[in-house]
Amino acid sequence: MSEIAAAISAFGNFVMAFAAIAAAVVAANGLSTWKKQGLWQRDTELAKNLFLKLRSRSDAFIELRVRMVTSGEMVAALERSFDPFDPKEKDAAYLAAINKRMIALQERRREMYPDVVEATAVWGGAIESLSKQLATLETKVLFAHQDVSELSGNSHLPRSASEQLKTDRSVAFGTKDDSTGTAYFELVEKIEELLREKLHGGRT
Repeated sequence: MSEIAAAISAFGNFVMAFAAIAAAVVAANGLSTWKKQGLWQRDTELAKNLFLKLRSRSDAFIELRVRMVTSGEMVAALERSFDPFDPKEKDAAYLAAINKRMIALQERRREMYPDVVEATAVWGGAIESLSKQLATLETKVLFAHQDVSELSGNSHLPRSASEQLKTDRSVAFGTKDDSTGTAYFELVEKIEELLREKLHGGRT
């Protein structure tokens, strides 16, 4: 009788031990799933933020390279009305509008920077590297606009400066002879491809 009781007790202990192990496995799997879900949510949120800020940044780049400036944009930039028939007034209003676009692009880049740093911390440096290459092209266009602003008002430029002005205008406004825009949006597409991977649950 004691042997039967001992066997029953041993079997009970085995069942309890098995149940404890099973519970631990279930808990571990649950914790693993929770962690994966948390990582997916983090990646998705970061990718969405970067996608939106990248689009805002590239839109500002496009706008900066549009040659036409509306009278409304010039008034907003000057924060006052101006005489459109006065060449000096009109030039000042135009330059103010271009300057406002330049500031907007730099602001969009700064807004994206914290998310780029976070992406580097959790995904590695691929997006940061591409973003730096974007910044290089943006700076090239910004400097071209500055040169155009400085040289355009001078009607007695030497030949070399006139050639430089022609090149600067091509970079600033994206003529068919300039490859800056093509290179820029190739980089944008590469970043977007990386972000789509994150949005679809991939991890690199």
